[in-house]
Amino acid sequence: DVPRLLVVYFCSILYVLFVLSRLVFTRYLARKRLQKGTATALIVGATADSAYLARTMMDEHPRVFRVAGFVEDDPPAEPRLPAPILGNSRDVPRIIREYQIDLVIIAVGSARPYRLETLIAELSRQPVRIYLVADLLKMALVHGSVEQIGDLLIVGMREPAIQGPKWITKRAMDVLISTIGLLLLWPLFIAIAILIKLDSPGPVFYAPERVGEYGKTFRMYKFRSMYVDAEQRQSEVTTTDEKGNILYKSAEDPRITAVGKWLRRTSLDELPQLWNVLIGEMSLVGPRPEQPFLTQDYGKGEWQRVSVPPGITGWWQVRGRSDLPLHLNIEHDIYYVYNYSLLLDLKILFLTLGVVLKGKGAY
Repeated sequence: DVPRLLVVYFCSILYVLFVLSRLVFTRYLARKRLQKGTATALIVGATADSAYLARTMMDEHPRVFRVAGFVEDDPPAEPRLPAPILGNSRDVPRIIREYQIDLVIIAVGSARPYRLETLIAELSRQPVRIYLVADLLKMALVHGSVEQIGDLLIVGMREPAIQGPKWITKRAMDVLISTIGLLLLWPLFIAIAILIKLDSPGPVFYAPERVGEYGKTFRMYKFRSMYVDAEQRQSEVTTTDEKGNILYKSAEDPRITAVGKWLRRTSLDELPQLWNVLIGEMSLVGPRPEQPFLTQDYGKGEWQRVSVPPGITGWWQVRGRSDLPLHLNIEHDIYYVYNYSLLLDLKILFLTLGVVLKGKGAY
């Protein structure tokens, strides 16, 4: 028999621990929000709903949002808006660059759809999150999330594919493994740096610009495996396949150094990306970050690759590595986006070990 007092103690202590855990977690989230800073918002449409939305964001959530202004194709004669009108819908790409916009909220009203489909297609090429006021719900994409600001519902049309507990779990695994990896592998880093310096002149690390989550660019760190004039010699290896697709890599690349061939074959050149993972620019598993010039030709579906953090390894890598050109096999990354789970990440990490040991497709 279970004593009655034991049940009372258990329920009482459990309730106290539950409340304390919520307090700790909410304080942690609040601190992370302060560290991250406010998100700069642009509102498309100068309607009564959009004005109310902006005032709510500015008055009730000043630590979360900063409203840069509005976009309106047909501005009212006497606009009663809490922020200025910055231009029309065709100026959106310029406004995003000039004001460093983080999120765009489309609140034009169902009776005034602007050039909604064209506008959303243009926004998909920009490094921003996209929301749609709920009165346009019938036009929203599937899998959209719904949030409430004041009395208005907004639909997330382009948000991180991994959120909530899934994001916390994934980020915790990234931080833990990258920290352990950097602490254990620093002697190997030093040895590789010495070999690179002895093999060819130039820096130890190579930090090309890559496209990350939301389409934002960052510097991805690698051990240098090519001669310093490799970019100027790109034409030596650029070819086309039998279908006319452009290929930017070759198994017999003359720009790769002797040590670089060994680094690429063993994938040791990717180890410095553990730092990118630790600081949150990348993840252990995800689509490989693409070169900016290749993303310029992305279609609407291809931009789904950047709805998750880029990874050191991914579903594409364990399905063929360089034998399958990255920009021609985006469907593997889209599969990962739609089917993400912790088990899938663990499976990819396990399969990566086998792929690295075989060295197949690494060049």
